[in-house]
Amino acid sequence: MRVLVLLFVLLPHLCAAGAWPREKGSFFLSTTLDGNGDSVSSGLYLEYGLSDRHTIGLMSYGDWTHGLDHVRVFSRIPLSKPLGPHRFAVTTGFGWGTGTFSFLDPIYAVAGGRRFAVGTNEITERVRTYEGFAGLHWGMGLNNGWASADLFGIWNAGTGLIETKLDLTYGLRPNDKWMFISQAQFARTGDGRFHLVLAPSAVRRLNKNIQVE
Repeated sequence: MRVLVLLFVLLPHLCAAGAWPREKGSFFLSTTLDGNGDSVSSGLYLEYGLSDRHTIGLMSYGDWTHGLDHVRVFSRIPLSKPLGPHRFAVTTGFGWGTGTFSFLDPIYAVAGGRRFAVGTNEITERVRTYEGFAGLHWGMGLNNGWASADLFGIWNAGTGLIETKLDLTYGLRPNDKWMFISQAQFARTGDGRFHLVLAPSAVRRLNKNIQVE
């Protein structure tokens, strides 16, 4: 049984193998710790090779400052046999967690026997959330590196809204000790807002089973 532990410090994203399955009986584990001044959060990512073609896993996220949490479980299988250097896979899964929901509550005043709005009060409530998601993965091995694209659709069971995410990654491995990763993370929220995060990083191998990013 092979176990690979990857420790991430001060990075908000979780790393995934994408189009490449885990070997049967092998584990992959990563942890994250993120502090940005307003909040402190942590994450856990786990993969296990159920067979040479079937990978299962778990992702969890917790915001210590605001008391939010999220857990996802998933299953990933290749879409087809490798096409030259190209790899394709599909992921399905579901998740649950605690989130916040904000809305504006009108403030009314009464004058002359008539009621009219004079402002609003923003109210934030904690809600339990449930979701289903599916992902499509592409990956290609390169000389001393790789490139990948991961596309996800996430359906919120409470609101019925769908969030889409696209991660584009290029990795360079110049030697056995160092690995450099450049990632662009695109997202469109269920209410139509767009986000872009650029996440460059460097990974240092400490020993056979532990790396630090």
